[in-house]
Formats: sequence, structure tokens, C-alpha cells
Amino acid sequence: MSEETRNDKLLLAGASLPLIEGAIAALHGGPIGAIVGLGLSGIVYLVADEMAQRGKAVVLPRPSFQQGSNNKQSFFYRAFNGKDFREEEEPEEYEEELLLEGLTFRELLELGVIQKAISQGKMLLGYADGVARFGSWEDYYSCGVGGVSGSGKTTTVRCLLFQTVLARGKLIMIDPHIEEQQESLAAQFKVFTTSHVFPPCGDNQSAVIKRIRWLMKEYTKRKEHGIKGPHIILVLDELNALIRRLPPELRKELADLLLTIAQEGRKFGLFALLIAQRWSEQDLGGRNFGAAIRTSLASTLAHRFTDEEQAQKLIGRKNAARCLELEQGHYLFRDTQGQLMEMTTPLTVESDATYIQRLLGVENSPEKTEKPRENTPEREVSDPPETPRNQAETTERTPENPQMLERARQIIAMQAEGAQKPDIMRQLWKVNPGGSEDYKRANEEYQHVMRFIAERL
Repeated sequence: MSEETRNDKLLLAGASLPLIEGAIAALHGGPIGAIVGLGLSGIVYLVADEMAQRGKAVVLPRPSFQQGSNNKQSFFYRAFNGKDFREEEEPEEYEEELLLEGLTFRELLELGVIQKAISQGKMLLGYADGVARFGSWEDYYSCGVGGVSGSGKTTTVRCLLFQTVLARGKLIMIDPHIEEQQESLAAQFKVFTTSHVFPPCGDNQSAVIKRIRWLMKEYTKRKEHGIKGPHIILVLDELNALIRRLPPELRKELADLLLTIAQEGRKFGLFALLIAQRWSEQDLGGRNFGAAIRTSLASTLAHRFTDEEQAQKLIGRKNAARCLELEQGHYLFRDTQGQLMEMTTPLTVESDATYIQRLLGVENSPEKTEKPRENTPEREVSDPPETPRNQAETTERTPENPQMLERARQIIAMQAEGAQKPDIMRQLWKVNPGGSEDYKRANEEYQHVMRFIAERL
């Protein structure tokens, strides 16, 4: 037999390797499959031998094996573990991206996606090109949110702050329109009574002074003692109206605080979120203050604008025109690294707060919120209320028992592997999603365990 003919035979023999693999894998499915697979493999060898003896060359594709890949195992590993050679395992990240595209904030909570991110010290930033993007407050830390009314600013901020509440962060919220319950974000967040350093306030000067000076003292204290947490987010809504109503000396204190947060506050867990429709110097208090406030922005979220000049002040000349055509809920996000991407926010509505309260195991209402002590004498301003790290939690904790702890560990472990709620329900409770009584009982237990997990994040 010539060397050339021998090579052809070897080529055919090599091409039969997938059949051998399939035959070995078929052993896991029963003797009939094994016999058929091995029989086919034997036929290939006989044909190869006959054609090689006749000097015929038949070109068949060689089996393709990808070395060093985590997604494809070796030939013998896959065969002896019953894995078909045609199986192509997609990376876990790809599967999760498909599952998350277009989901609302409530659906992300129900699937445990938000909770999983928080347990890893992350948060959902939004969707970019249909893919969920995760990061942290380090991607924002001193952030300006702009756009006209109805462009989606409130939805975006609500999404970020809901995650802050779930992560046990603390808020200082100031909004001149706080008396307008339906329009004011600060008014809506009153229900989270344990999430505020101070109760949300309007533009009362003594209230604003107290919050600004307390936060500056908190920064100094944390810097001196090297304290980083917990996170505190200063939220200034309707910034244009607030600036107009503050006297010049208080504008300066506010600008100084914002610059401090931008330069060093993030190192100690202090952040700022500024929400406004207009971003020119004049709209931010004049040349002396407007430029300083804009300089404090480390990141920007530009929703739809109708004035290109205002958009330019926030997002820059190059991208201002794009803001005129953004759909509702879409925005241009420039993160703290200077990267720009178009993002969308998961639909996040006010009623999601009720679901979050259940996850936290609390039932609050605006009436239960502690009334602000706005007439506190100036000498008391330097004596802050109990700092968040010292505040006694009023959350009703689920009694700890071995079964609950074990269930929680199982769910967290499965979520870490990328399992979603339907898979968890099938594996741990042996039920399929649907309207059956068994599923309803299992779902109640699942929600109970998720609240237990959220309390301990």
C-alpha cells in the first residue's frame, strides 16, 4: 500500500471519530443506540480500508477540537460523560444577556437578578444595545441627570435609588417640589423610613443648611478615621428651582460640598446625584456657582433635550444633537472613565416601592415617616443624628432557622451559577411555573426566602 493511499485511509478513519464518540455517548441512552453507533463506526472503517486498497482518495472533514476552550471539553471527556459531539455550550453570560433584555425592574426583582448583583457589590446600570450592564456607584459618584420633562429622568433615578435602598445605602433628598406627591421623587421615597439620614425636605433654608453642613462634617469625620461606608447619596431634584431660591452664601456652601464629593467624597462612600432640565451657568446660579457645579460632575446622564445648547452644556458639543432625537427612557451615559454609550432604563414605576418593602420585610407608609425638625437651633446642626452605621434597624427580621438558612444558601449558590427563578423552583420545590396550588405555595416560600436573603445583604 502506497504512502498516499495509507494517508487517505487514515483520513477516513479520523473522520469516523465523531461516530465513535456518538456511539460511546449512546451507551448512556441504552444498548440499541450503542450497537447502532458502533456498527456505523465499523462500517466507516471497512469502507476506508476497501477504498484505501483500491487507491481511491475520499476527502472528508476531520473532527474539529478546540484546545484550551472552557466551552468545549476533550473528545474522551465528552464521550464518556454522555455528551453529544454536536453540543455547543454557549458562555453563561450570553444566555443571561438574552434572558434580561427588555425586562422591567419588577421582573428583574422577581427573577432575583437585582438581588444577585447587590450581593456581589454591583448594581444594574441599564441596558446598552439590549444587553444588561452592571457596575456600581463608582460609575456615577458625582452625576448630573438632564433632559426635558417626560424624557425619563425620574424613571432612571428611581431605578438607581431603589437599588441603593435594597443595598442598605442611605439617602439625603432635597426637592423644592416635595409637596407635590405625584411629581416629587423625594415625596415618593418617604415610604423608606429607615433609608434616610434625614427625612426628605423641600427648599426650606434651615433644612437645606442642616443637610449640607452635616454631610460636610460627615466627610471630614470619615476622612479622619478612614471610614468608607455605608454609602450616602445626596439627591438634589429640581436643581434649577433649588438654586434660584438659595441665597448666595448657601449656593457657595453647596458648590463647595459638591466639589468635595467629586474630588474625594467617593473614597469614603459619599456620592451626589443632581437632577435638572437646564445646565447653563445662569440656570445654575450664575458664573461663580454654575461653572463650579458643572465642574463637579464626574458622569452625566443626558435624556432628550429640546434645546441643543442646554444639551451641549451637559454632554458636550459633539453629542448634543443626538439628545434631540432620543426616545423616552433612552439617554446618553458618560461614565466616570469618559466612555459614552446610549442606554435605556428598565421600566421602573412608583408601585415597585411596595414590592421592595416586602423584600426588605417592612411595611411602611408616608404617615409613619418621622417629621423633620426644621427649627433645630444652629448649635445643634453640628451634632448630627445617629449616623447610618449607628442607626438601629427597625426591619422585622425573619427568625433564623436551619431550614431557612439552608434554602437561602441553595438559592444564592444557584443564582451564582446563573440559574433563574423557574429553574430554582423546579430544582428546589419540584414544581413548574403555572397556576397550580403547589406552585403558589412554593412561590410564597420562595418569596419568604428572598426576603430573608435581602434582609442580610
